[in-house]
Amino acid sequence: MRRRTLLLWFLPAVALASCEANGPGEDEDPEQDGDAMDTTRKSAEETRELADALLADAEQALTEVFPGLTWVSDGEATSTTEDGTCVYRPASRRVDTYLGREKEDHPLIEEALTEALAAHGLPEPEPLTGGVGGWLTTSSRGNGLELEFRSKGYAELRVSARSDGPCTE
Repeated sequence: MRRRTLLLWFLPAVALASCEANGPGEDEDPEQDGDAMDTTRKSAEETRELADALLADAEQALTEVFPGLTWVSDGEATSTTEDGTCVYRPASRRVDTYLGREKEDHPLIEEALTEALAAHGLPEPEPLTGGVGGWLTTSSRGNGLELEFRSKGYAELRVSARSDGPCTE
């Protein structure tokens, strides 16, 4: 019985010591925080150009892997000031093809997107998730930019960019 009591006292103490040594949240990856997105210190205009280039590069990379795709703009570009930062979202790009319907295409999609992201200093996309009955999705974010891919009946690319300060026209 004494051994059990000692063990019950020891485990919480070890956990507490571990938290104190690491500090609050230091072992958490800020890139994986689903709610927050970093900002870039570039101007709003430079950030728009980066976002547009990322979207074009992702589209081109997927078209090289899946020839014959015809992408169209879906919606309009928007710039809004939110909490003191400029958030720019170019019109999403859409193609009427279910990219990734076949599981063997998943690595091709991931490789194409990784190539486009790397050209902009962004991390590899998350592994593709979903599909068949739901949306096939992946995303990556960093340096104030975020790229999202989803596919179900059609495929869509979306980019958003955040820069310090209000949007300027």
